[in-house]
Amino acid sequence: MTNNIWEPHSVCIDHSKQLVSPVIPKSACTTLRHHVFFVDEQPDNWLKPRAMAQTDQAGQLEVGLSQLPDDYECLLLIREPLDRLISGMAEVIYRQFTGADNPESGQLSPKDALTSQGKPNLQNSDMFEEHIWKFINKGTNNLWGFFDCFTTHGVLNIHVEQQTTIMDWQNLQNKFQNITMIEVDKNLWPNITQWMNERGTPISDEPYVNANPAFSNGHKAYIKGIYTLAVKDNRNNLLDDYKKYFQTDIDFYNSQKADFYRGAEQ
Repeated sequence: MTNNIWEPHSVCIDHSKQLVSPVIPKSACTTLRHHVFFVDEQPDNWLKPRAMAQTDQAGQLEVGLSQLPDDYECLLLIREPLDRLISGMAEVIYRQFTGADNPESGQLSPKDALTSQGKPNLQNSDMFEEHIWKFINKGTNNLWGFFDCFTTHGVLNIHVEQQTTIMDWQNLQNKFQNITMIEVDKNLWPNITQWMNERGTPISDEPYVNANPAFSNGHKAYIKGIYTLAVKDNRNNLLDDYKKYFQTDIDFYNSQKADFYRGAEQ
């Protein structure tokens, strides 16, 4: 199904703050890039994604961990594995509906009636929901059927692949002496801002909520709601298979919860 061979990891880096963070899709990576490292933000002096960060500015790199400074602090955003998987499935389907990703063979091909101006047309919500359920049930009597649709060139889409695979936890531990983990939950932003204040590198951008599209995108939330029902209903053995494939993520999340930074929750 997947060969787990990855291109060099994508990492955010800020030399002036001596801070790095692996970019883990569906673990608040948009928040990380735009509101902590200011990647792709104006003014133009911020480095663009995949630029070579040889200045004191911020940027996103596609590099191996060996290329990063040893004495920088590492910030790691971790999401509950099942919530992340369901959100990842919704993300892939949403991108196919909106044309952000070209559907691969066997993936969802929405009807014109289900989209409007590049977005899902929720006025046809019954048809929209029926179409997604047909995709869920079409030859997918287990999680592996989903993965077949979310796999390209033998590699599983990174939005649904294991966090531990993407972030390479063992090598992170070998590389950095200081690693701070913050959970992706309702307290994420307060915890990030307080932690950044405590280390003397406060975040100055605002307003966060209005700038983050995840807060205003009802379409993804709608699709995620359907997938939540599908997975937790377990009619297609999805929940059982999830526990098998994502066991490493589950064990990691459960074993590290006590070490998550929760400064704003005290």
